[in-house]
Order: sequence, then structure tokens, then C-alpha cells
Amino acid sequence: LTKATPWTRALSNTQIDAVLVRIGIPGLQQQENDGDIVGTTVQYHIDLAVDGGAYSTVMTKTVTEKLSSLYELTHRINLPKASTGWQIRVVRDTDDSTSQMLQNKTQVQAITEVIDARLRYPHTALLYVSFNAKSFNNIPKISCMPKGRIIRIPSNYDPIARTYSGTWDGTFKWGWTNNPAWIWFDVLTEPRFGLGRRVTPEMLDKWELYRIAQRCDQKVPDGKGGSGTEPRFMFDVYIQSQADAWQVIKDIAAGFNGMTFWGNNMFNVVSDMPADTTKLQILTRASVVGKPVYSSGSEKNRFSSALINFSDPDNHYQDR
Repeated sequence: LTKATPWTRALSNTQIDAVLVRIGIPGLQQQENDGDIVGTTVQYHIDLAVDGGAYSTVMTKTVTEKLSSLYELTHRINLPKASTGWQIRVVRDTDDSTSQMLQNKTQVQAITEVIDARLRYPHTALLYVSFNAKSFNNIPKISCMPKGRIIRIPSNYDPIARTYSGTWDGTFKWGWTNNPAWIWFDVLTEPRFGLGRRVTPEMLDKWELYRIAQRCDQKVPDGKGGSGTEPRFMFDVYIQSQADAWQVIKDIAAGFNGMTFWGNNMFNVVSDMPADTTKLQILTRASVVGKPVYSSGSEKNRFSSALINFSDPDNHYQDR
């Protein structure tokens, strides 16, 4: 590849999506008059023409290095739609060396036609990361914080503001939330990985669940001091393997201080939360027949402390 003679190639396969152009630099250095060998610079650019039209520059590369052996660079050129094909041209911008003391040759090593696979990944979230290999000695460890599944939530629910507008008509819409009550509902009714092949929404008390979900979204102090608040209960979970269904349901219900039980051909769920005082029965001494009998457990069976693991969302959910 010389400045006077660009390298050109016609591409007639209109099914390709891109080309990979590999440029080689056998050496890049200059010997000065005092014998010192220093680095130098070479520049080139790549042009593209569509269907025989005019060329336009798609990329320019400047390499400033000190090289004594072959150095290769690969460039991906994405191709726009074409009817007949493309013409690609590699042009050297730097003057060719006319001295043995300057090494800056460039050559086109190879060109590869690329057809991107049209693959489907149903029910899968993909993460694509590209980085310069010079930045790392080994393949870096990558961590991310995905929100998770899109699930059924009440039609009057704003999962971002965590508010419920008006009166719920009992219908659902699709959205993301980490409210444990609606995650519990999703696991029970999802046919692909949950119990949806055996459990239908009609077998769940969604009205009681709606009341529990509202309590989960109530704002409480965040414990950091000041006036900051956060939702009472949030549930961020990553289920990585198969598990006993009943145990998973109970574990999720525990996320809102709840418990699950089967009764009257329905899945019932209750939560430890303040009761509706209008439905309470007032009892007095006159309501008791005979004398009350009091009993309590041994002090040895009374727990006064607990060991708690906390997954800190501010530190990539590392346990504390």
C-alpha cells in the first residue's frame, strides 16, 4: 500500500453486513543521524462507495509507535444497504519512505466479509461489552445491575413513583417492579418457569395482595439519617437454579413479612401489618367465661439477638 497507489476492492455479495480490513505495518521506526532509533507516525484512511457512487471516508487511523516487527490492526466497516454492491478503498496519507533510515511501510493483509447471525435469544437478556485489550492484562470481571423481568402489575400502578391512582379495576398491565407482592404473584402465575401451568390468577386473592403491595410501597426512613426515605419492602432476587416451588413461594412471601397457605381451593397470603381496626372485636372481662390461664415459654427459648446478612445495593449487592 503506497500513497500513489491506493488499495481497492469491489464487494458484490449484497448479503454481507460488514467487512473486516486488516492492515499490517512490518516496522515503524526511524534512525537518526546519531544512531538513535525512535518511533514515527503513519496515517491512512478507508473510503467506501455504494452502488458505484462517490467515495466517502468512513474512518481515519493514525499510528504513532516504535515497532521493529509486524503490527496488525483490524477495522470493521459496517456496510449500508446496497443494490449492486460496494467498493472499498484503503488510502495511505503519509509519504512513502525513500530512505533506509525510515521504516513505515503499510500493507493490506486481508479482508473478511462478515454476515451477522440473526439469532434470537427468547427470554434472555444479553450484555455486549467491547474494550481495548491494552487496558487489561486478563479478561476483566464484569458485574452489572439488571432490573429483571417485566411482570404483571396493576393497571393503576406506577412502579417508578410507587403510587396507585384511583380505584383498581382488577386488571393488569406489563411493567417492571421490585415490589415483593407482585413478584410473588408473577412466580405463581408464570407458566414458563413458575406455577402458571397449575395455578391461575383466579386461584389467588389479588385484592388482599393489592393491599399488601400498597404497604410494601409505603415510604419509611432509609436509616441513613436526615429526611431520606425508601419503600418499606423491596425484593431484588436472582433465581439461578431449580428449587422447590413451595419453598420459593414462602421465601418471597417472607420478603413482605407474609405467609402463604392453601385453603378453600385458593392460594391465600397474609402479611404481618396493622389490622383494620373497624373490624376488631372488643373483649372485656365480661366476655370471658371462667378464669384466664396464663402461660409462657422458658427464657432459654426466647431469642434476644439475631444474625443478619444484608445485601448492600450501594456496593453491588455484596453481603455485609
